[in-house]
Amino acid sequence: MTELEDKASRREQRREQQKTSEKGTTESVVAPEESKGSAIVLADEDDSGPARGVDQIRDRNARLRAQAAEERRAKREQEKSAVAVPMGLDASERMDDIFVRTTHAAAKWLGSNFRWLQWVVIGGVAIAFGVQGSRYFSKSKAAKSSDSLAIGLDAEGATVRPASTDGSKSDNPELDQLDPRPVYESEEARLLAAEQGYRKAIASYDKTGASWLARLGLAGVLYDQQKWDGALEQYRAVRASELAKQDPDVLGRCLEGIGLSLEGKDDKDAALQAYQELTNQEGAPSLGTLGLFHQARVLLAKGNKEKAKELATKAKERLDKEAQSGKDKADGPPKRPGFLSESVKMLLARIDPTAAQTRNIGDVLRDDPDKLQRMIEGLKHQAPAPAPESPPGEQP
Repeated sequence: MTELEDKASRREQRREQQKTSEKGTTESVVAPEESKGSAIVLADEDDSGPARGVDQIRDRNARLRAQAAEERRAKREQEKSAVAVPMGLDASERMDDIFVRTTHAAAKWLGSNFRWLQWVVIGGVAIAFGVQGSRYFSKSKAAKSSDSLAIGLDAEGATVRPASTDGSKSDNPELDQLDPRPVYESEEARLLAAEQGYRKAIASYDKTGASWLARLGLAGVLYDQQKWDGALEQYRAVRASELAKQDPDVLGRCLEGIGLSLEGKDDKDAALQAYQELTNQEGAPSLGTLGLFHQARVLLAKGNKEKAKELATKAKERLDKEAQSGKDKADGPPKRPGFLSESVKMLLARIDPTAAQTRNIGDVLRDDPDKLQRMIEGLKHQAPAPAPESPPGEQP
């Protein structure tokens, strides 16, 4: 009995110790769970110890989940309150409230993204300065190239007049004031100055619009100097440029210059091909008429009068049609025929003089009103003077 009593007493002691330890363990577990939550380890020789520890862990996890759900709910409520429109405010107060909220949100966003926004601003300012600098440089270059081109143009359009004895431009000072163009003593000096101006523009601003125009002007000067090969080289270079592809007038001048230069070399067949290409240019009727005129002129020089008359007549019909449409649109007096129209009429007169003489006198006077006025004045002067009246009482 003694051993049994000792075992019973020891069992009672262990149970008391277990109760005491479970109570202390429960108190120690609640505090850490509220802060961060720490691991709980229960050790007991009794079988009920591990089950209690598992239940306590489950309770701690449930409390942690509830705490996280409460935090999420509080965050959602805070976000809703941030965008909610306050009640009980009038229109102006609501607008002020919206303005304040928007300003606050913008300031907050700028503050959080200021680091990369400042680099965006700096990059934008640098790009703007670069674009403005590039535009200024391009405009300055275009202005300088135009000035260089103008030197050749002024020389090409200058006046040729021998110098006076006292070294002035002319013997008439009033004429010098009215005509600001430069004056050269001879045609050779004028062409040489124009050539030098154009070559300087080409050398200074090559592959630009002003350079291609300078080449076109240089080709004309070389043609006037009867340097056919040099003129052909410049005309063909401009024809192959982007400027000629975009501007029909430049292309037309190139084709006409090529044909004239080939005529200067006495290559009429090649010149005819250039003029045929000029005639076939689309979008420029005046260039087509010019090509017809040149073809008729070359064919007449080759002795083919029939074909020359056909082309010249076709060119005249086009010019008459353009002149008639211009009269219908214009309100003022009719314009006098241009150089091309007069050239075509003269060419027709050379081909068939009888056809040129059959023109109606009314058409001639309508095209030249000044001629009609001169004819009227001439008839007045040619009219016979009235006979003097006989004195009274005398018989004639």
